[in-house]
Amino acid sequence: MQNDITFHSTWGTKLSWILTSPSENFSETPLMILCHWFSSNKWRTTYLDIEKHMLDIGVATFRFDFFGHGESWWDLGDITLTEAVDDTLQAFKLMKEMWFEKIGLFWSSFGWCTALNVASQLNEQLYCLVCKCPPSDYAQQKERKLWKEWMKRWQEEWTNIYEMSRWRVAHLKYAYYEDMKNNNVHEKAHKITIPTLIVHGTADQTVLPRHSEKTAELIPDCELQLVEWANHRFDYPWERLLINWFFKKFINKHLATEQITLVDKNDNEIWRLPKSSFFASEHIHRWVHMILKDWEKILLQKRSKTKKLYPDTWTFGVSWTVTYWKSCEEVMHCENLEEIGVDYDVTYLFKFFEEDEFDRSRTYVYEADYAWEEFIITEDDISHVERFETDDLKKLLVDSPNSFTPDALRGLKQYLEI
Repeated sequence: MQNDITFHSTWGTKLSWILTSPSENFSETPLMILCHWFSSNKWRTTYLDIEKHMLDIGVATFRFDFFGHGESWWDLGDITLTEAVDDTLQAFKLMKEMWFEKIGLFWSSFGWCTALNVASQLNEQLYCLVCKCPPSDYAQQKERKLWKEWMKRWQEEWTNIYEMSRWRVAHLKYAYYEDMKNNNVHEKAHKITIPTLIVHGTADQTVLPRHSEKTAELIPDCELQLVEWANHRFDYPWERLLINWFFKKFINKHLATEQITLVDKNDNEIWRLPKSSFFASEHIHRWVHMILKDWEKILLQKRSKTKKLYPDTWTFGVSWTVTYWKSCEEVMHCENLEEIGVDYDVTYLFKFFEEDEFDRSRTYVYEADYAWEEFIITEDDISHVERFETDDLKKLLVDSPNSFTPDALRGLKQYLEI
C-alpha cells in the first residue's frame, strides 16, 4: 500500500510525502521515517532501496521532502536547521496520528544535525536511529570547505550561491550557517539513549570519517560501521549492497516485528508472517532443535507452562522457530547465546516434516557436546531442565509419549534409533 500526499509544517509550509506500508494495520506495523540530505529529495535511489529492504522485513517507510526540496513548497535557499527539525517533528506527529507505534529515524549527511535535535527531544519515543556519513560539526565542516574571505562575503551579502548540479543553483542564506553554528551537536548526542547505527566510508572527503568516530563515542548505545575505501556517495554497487545490509540487519533487530519464515512442504521459502499472528494460521514454518550431550547423558528442557504450544512438555535441549531473513544456522547461533549463554560447535543430523492439529513444521535437528556447568536457564522459557541417561530416555519415550512435544518425540526416537 502506498499513499502520496502532503502535510504542513508549523509555519504552514506544504510538504510532500509518500507512505509505503506492507500492511494496513498501522498500529502493529513498525515504521522508518527516511530523511534525505541537503539539496536531495525523497525520490533518490538511496531511499527507494531502503524502502524495498524495509518491506522485506515488514517495516513501513515514510519518505518526505524537506522545506524547499523536491516537491515541497518554498525556496531551498531559505532552509534552516530549525525548519528541518520542525519538518521532522511534524512528520513524526502525523505518523503517530495515523496509529504507528514503533518508529525509527533514518538520516543522511546534512540531516544528521536535524536528527540529533529530533532524537534528543523524542528520545525513547523512538526505537532506533540510523545515519549515513553524518557531520558531527556542520558549521566546522562548512568552514573547512570555504575560504575565510568567502565566509566573510557570505555574511556581508547574506546569500551564497550553492551549486546543486550543473543546471541548478540555490541562493543559500547566511541564516542557514548561523543556525548550524548555534547548534551544539555534541551536547545533543549525549542525550540520545536509543540504539544508533552510523555507517561511513573511510575515503569520504566530503565529510571526514572522524566526524562519525567522534559522534559514536558520544552516544552510549551506538554501533559504527566503517566501509573501507568508500567515498561519501558509496559509488560502487558492492558498497551500496553492504551498507543496505547493515541498515537492514540493524533495523530488523531493533525495530521490526519478529517475522516467521513460511515454507512449502518441500522447504521452499514462500513468504513471511508476524509471529503474533502466525499460530492462528495453517502455514508451515521451520523449527530448529539441538540435542545437547554431556558424556552419555542427553539434556532436555521442559517447556514453560505459559507457552502457547505444548506447555509443560519435554523437548530438545534448545529449540526455536526460524525467523525471517535468517538461516537455520544464524538463528541457532543467536539462540544458543540467548538461551544457554554459550555458542557451541554444532553438527547437522537430519530434518523431517511434522504436522499435527496445532502446528505444521519443517524440523531441523543438530547435535552438540556441552558442559553442564556452562548451561544457563532462562526462566521465562524453561520450567525445568534434566539430564537423562540414554536407556532412561528411551524408556520415557516409549512409556510416556504424551510428555514430549510431537517433534521432540519423533526426532529423539530417530536419533536413538527406537
